[in-house]
Amino acid sequence: MSSGENKLSELQNRIEQTKQELEQIKQHEKPMPEFINTTNVIRSNEYLLKEIQTHAKLISVYENYSEEIEKMVLSTSVIKSKIKQLKSRINTRKKSKTKTKRRKKSSRKIRRKPRKTRKVKRKKLKRRR
Repeated sequence: MSSGENKLSELQNRIEQTKQELEQIKQHEKPMPEFINTTNVIRSNEYLLKEIQTHAKLISVYENYSEEIEKMVLSTSVIKSKIKQLKSRINTRKKSKTKTKRRKKSSRKIRRKPRKTRKVKRKKLKRRR
C-alpha cells in the first residue's frame, strides 16, 4: 500500500470513530426524570457542547480526507497525461521505424538494366529493312 492509501484508510477509521462518538453523545443526551429540570438543562447543555466539539472534529477529519483524495486525483491525472505523452512518443517512433524499413527494402532491390521499349525495337526493325 502506498502512503496515500494508508493515510486515507486512517482518516476513514477516524471518521467512523467520530461518528460513533456522536451517536453515543446523542444517546446520553436524553433527560432523566429523576433530576430537576434545571439539572436536565445543564446536562443537555454539556452534551450539546460535546456534540459541537465532536462535529468540529468530524469536519476537520473530513477536510483532511478530502485533501488526500484531491492529492490522489491530481497525481492520477498527472500520471494519465504522462502515459498519453509516452503513447504518442511510441507511436511516432513506430511510424518512423516503418518508414525506414520501407526505405531499406527499396534500396535492397537489384537494379536491372532498363528494358528496351517498343520504339527502340521499331527503330531496329526499320534499319534492317
